[in-house]
Amino acid sequence: MSSLAYFDKVEEHIEKESERAKQCLNESTVISIVRVLETELIGECMNDILEKEGPGIELMLQNWMMEDLAHAFRLVNRVQGGQKSFFKCVSKHLRDIGSLIVREEGDGVGLIPRLIELKSRVDRILRHCFDGDYLAEQVIAKDIEHILSLTEKSPELLSAFVDDTLRRGILRMTDQEIDSLLKKVAEIFGFLPDKDLFVSSYTQHLAKRLLSLLETLFKDLYHSDALTQEFNEAVSSSRMSLNKLHLNVRVLTAGFWPLSWATQPSNIPTVPGKAFETFRRFYLAKYKVRQLTLQPQLGSADMNAVFYGPWEEPSPSRDANSSASKPRTYTIQVSTPQMCVLMLFNNHDKLTFADIASETNFPEKDLTQALHSLCSGKSCGPVLTKTPATEQIEDCHVFAVNDAFTATGKEVKVQSACGRKESASTSCTDTKARIDEERKYNIDAAIVKVMKSRRMLSHENLVIEVTELLRARFTPSPGALKKRVDALIEREYMERETKDPHLYVYIP
Repeated sequence: MSSLAYFDKVEEHIEKESERAKQCLNESTVISIVRVLETELIGECMNDILEKEGPGIELMLQNWMMEDLAHAFRLVNRVQGGQKSFFKCVSKHLRDIGSLIVREEGDGVGLIPRLIELKSRVDRILRHCFDGDYLAEQVIAKDIEHILSLTEKSPELLSAFVDDTLRRGILRMTDQEIDSLLKKVAEIFGFLPDKDLFVSSYTQHLAKRLLSLLETLFKDLYHSDALTQEFNEAVSSSRMSLNKLHLNVRVLTAGFWPLSWATQPSNIPTVPGKAFETFRRFYLAKYKVRQLTLQPQLGSADMNAVFYGPWEEPSPSRDANSSASKPRTYTIQVSTPQMCVLMLFNNHDKLTFADIASETNFPEKDLTQALHSLCSGKSCGPVLTKTPATEQIEDCHVFAVNDAFTATGKEVKVQSACGRKESASTSCTDTKARIDEERKYNIDAAIVKVMKSRRMLSHENLVIEVTELLRARFTPSPGALKKRVDALIEREYMERETKDPHLYVYIP
C-alpha cells in the first residue's frame, strides 16, 4: 500500500473510531483513544511510511504534489516527533536535488538561476503545505546553505549572475521583474557561507560595470557631436532644407542612460518636426538596422519671441497708431514641450488646456509641468497668462500670450521649477519608503536578538533595550516598535505571556 493510500485509511479509521467513542464515552476518554490510535497507526510506523519506495513522500516532493504533501504533513504533525521525521525526508530530497544541480552545472553561471528556481518552489511548499512552520524554515535554510557549500565558487557565481543580469538582462526585463529577481538573489546571499567573498567579487564587477557604463555615456556624447557636425555638412552640401533652423541632436543608447523614456508619440510643430525627420532619414541611411525614437520631453529649444505690449484704448490725445507699446524681441530658452505649446499661439489668440492637450498629445504630467513653468515666471514675468489664475489646471482653463512680458536681458530662460520640485519630492518619497523598509528588518533583528538573550521581557524594557541597540543607526518610534512586535508574534518568534499580555516570551 502506498503512503498516500495508507494516510487516507488512517484518517478514515480515526474519524470512525472517534465517532463511535463519542456515542459511548466521555470527552476525555475519546481524546485518549484518538491519541492511542494516532500513536499506533502513525507514530509506530512513521519511518516505514515516510521512507517507503513508490508513491510516498519522495514522489510527492519530486512532482510537487502540494495538496498531498499538506495532507501528509497534517497527519504526521498529530504525533510526537512526526515533524522531525517528516522534515528529515524533505531535507534529504532537497539535498539530493541540490547535489544533482551542482554536479550538472559545475562552476557555471547556470547554477545560480537553477538554485533560485529551487528556492522559489521550496518557498511555495513552505507556504502552502507547511503553513510557514518555523522548524520547516530552519530545515530548508540549512539545506540551502549545504547546497551552496558544495562548491567553493558559489559567492563568485552569485556575483557574476547579478552582474550579468544588470548588464544584459535589464534590457529585457521590467522594473518589477528586476526587483523580484534581486530580492531572490538577496535571499540566496543570506545563505552563503562566505559572504565576504561575494562582496569582494561583486565590488570588482560593479567597478567594471560602472566604468563600462561611463564609457558608453561618453561615447554617446562624442558620437552625437560628430554626427551633428556630419549632418550639418550634409545639409550644407545638398538640397536638404531645415527652414533656417539649427538642429543639434543627442543620440543616446537605450538602456544605459538613467532616464525615463516616453512611449506616447507627441505632435511636434511642422518646422522642427520636418527638421527631425530630415535627420532621421540621414541617420537611418547611415545605420540601417537601428531604430531612432524621438524623446521630446528631454529636449530643449531657443526661440525668438516678439511681445507687442499691452493694448491701450485710443484717446483723443494719442494717435491710434501709438496705442500699442513698442515691440520687444527676446530669445527664450525652453524645453521641447514648452516650445510646442508656445508655437500654438502663432495661430491662436487663446487656447484651453483641452485644446493644447489635443494639439500636442503630450502626457498630462509633462504638459501640466510645461504650462506651470510658462505661467509662473519666477525669474521674469510669465510668458503665458491663465484664466482663472489658480494653481490647479483643468480642461476648461484658458491660456493666452502675455503681451506685457518684459525681461532685463535679451535672453530669457524659462525655469522648470515645478518639474524639479516633483522630481525631488518623488525621489525623497522613494528614498524614505526604502529606508522605512530597511528599518523594519533592523528592528526585527534587534527585537529577536534581545528576546533571545532575555527569554522573557516586559514591553517597556524591550523598547528600552531595542532603542539602545539601534541608537547608533536611528531611533525607532514607539509605534514602529509596537508594529514590529506584533508582526514577530504573528510569525511565532515570540508570544505574549498568558497571564500578563504586557510580558513577552521568546519562542526558541
